[in-house]
Amino acid sequence: MTEIRPYFDRKKDFIILEELGRNSLAGRVTFKAKENRTNEIVVIKKFQFLSNNWDGYKLIEKEIETLSNLDHPNIPKYLGQYEDEQGFCLVQEYINAPSLASFGQLPIAEVTDIALSVLDLLVYLQELSPPVFHRDIKPENILYNRETKQVYLVDFGVAKTGTGTTTSSTINGGTLGFMPPEQLLGKKLNQSSDLYSLGLTLICLLGGISSAEINQFINHRFEVDFSKTIPIDINWKFRDFITKMINPDQTQRFVNAQTAKKALVELKNTKSSSFLSKDDEEKSESSLFKILLETKMLVYIPVVTITLGISYYVFYPLINSIISLQENPNFSSVFLRQFKDKLIDIINIIAIIIIPFSILPFIIKARQEGDFEVDALRLPAVSFLLIIITKAIIELVFSNM
Repeated sequence: MTEIRPYFDRKKDFIILEELGRNSLAGRVTFKAKENRTNEIVVIKKFQFLSNNWDGYKLIEKEIETLSNLDHPNIPKYLGQYEDEQGFCLVQEYINAPSLASFGQLPIAEVTDIALSVLDLLVYLQELSPPVFHRDIKPENILYNRETKQVYLVDFGVAKTGTGTTTSSTINGGTLGFMPPEQLLGKKLNQSSDLYSLGLTLICLLGGISSAEINQFINHRFEVDFSKTIPIDINWKFRDFITKMINPDQTQRFVNAQTAKKALVELKNTKSSSFLSKDDEEKSESSLFKILLETKMLVYIPVVTITLGISYYVFYPLINSIISLQENPNFSSVFLRQFKDKLIDIINIIAIIIIPFSILPFIIKARQEGDFEVDALRLPAVSFLLIIITKAIIELVFSNM
């Protein structure tokens, strides 16, 4: 590992291999380079500032201070710094992994594992004394090695140590769409602030949404509508988990990363089809439950079973009554009275059991998509009215016999 040295000599110590990224607005270019003395691959972040831009220098000083105090295998180490004729350069450990922004849409199981890894990193940062807030979590700042399943958190340029209000310079350094309301409004941060940004990141991964697009799903009250951006078969409990992460109100989110991690681990352990591995998800496409759900057999099977039960309940006693009452002079009146009672029983059973099943598919859909259609109430409402009318007609008809 390259040793930590406060200052490098650019001309002697490094060979630039390639450009990794460029942010012209921020005046920053990131290079992949080789350190001559050890042949170690490193990352060089070069900053160029306008004259008297002290905010830019302060951000670099803050990043250096933050990085030099961190010691985690999944956070690139600070190795040193140097200045050249073009600007100030920060040298960091190189991580051979692409950012999450390059993957597009990912399956729920993989996103869940990534979320748990990021939460582990946030737990580490929040348990430091004083705690560290990253304040710029987004797909571009999370590196992911898909083969090893390792997740890395990078770019601590606007990180903040300890709680407190947000300065204007660090607001400008964050990313719109991922900054929580308290950061945008210059209010006090707490340990739920980075969770908001992580929640938006998970939505991007599940829906294949780019960071530039996420802002269009957020309204003026900072509420995020992701109901139609992620697959409809995502477990509704996982939707509730994300909803809690991105709540505009700090007090309604998870208290900290440790609490969020515990909740997500519990969800994953439910072994719902929405949390299976990629291979298991493919196998589950033809699972009995999914077939039943998609064909609405979850509704039809109980209804058919109940209908058969009702038929047996009504017609078997009536047949016995006909056989036993054939010699009875009052056969017709007794039979009609029993028949009427059975019809009323049937209607009552329908009202109690069958009507709830008529709304079941809509409830399932609402839990999956986060949106309940008022039209779903029409069928049970009409059925209820028909039952009342039918009972009244039966009572009227048989009272005249």
